[in-house]
Amino acid sequence: MGGVGGNFSKHNVMLIFVNTSAKMWEYSLKETLCHEFVHVVSPYYNPWENTIGERIVFEGIAENFQENVLKGRRSIFSKILKEKDCKEIFKKVVNKINSKNSKEHDRFFYGGKKYKRWTGYSLGYLLIKKYLKKNKNIGWISIIHKNPNKILEEIRKDL
Repeated sequence: MGGVGGNFSKHNVMLIFVNTSAKMWEYSLKETLCHEFVHVVSPYYNPWENTIGERIVFEGIAENFQENVLKGRRSIFSKILKEKDCKEIFKKVVNKINSKNSKEHDRFFYGGKKYKRWTGYSLGYLLIKKYLKKNKNIGWISIIHKNPNKILEEIRKDL
């Protein structure tokens, strides 16, 4: 991950971990700051309470925001799936989108027998990318502050 990792903690605090001996740490720091910023400023983001569906939306917004701010560079998280696989993967997980089970979250976002590592991030990236194309006039503040379940409803209609 380029020597940088980030996390959201309770009380809207962003935690960033940096290994300055890694080659790409400076650019990775920019990526991580952009991504985690979205989580920190969203009034709906709470990784301990969000469903898998909400997390898909949040990670997709964070990945697209990062790409937009950094002028086109996609993170490794967003490249796991191809667009053509998006609909198929979503169909597999749709019956679990309301789950708050941490083991299911971990398997879907961090990998397991059924899913590649970072599947949830990549799926979110692709779904939000389509959402943004359809909603060209929505600004970052609006999408970051929008209820993720409303975004998920709109996305489901288009699949």
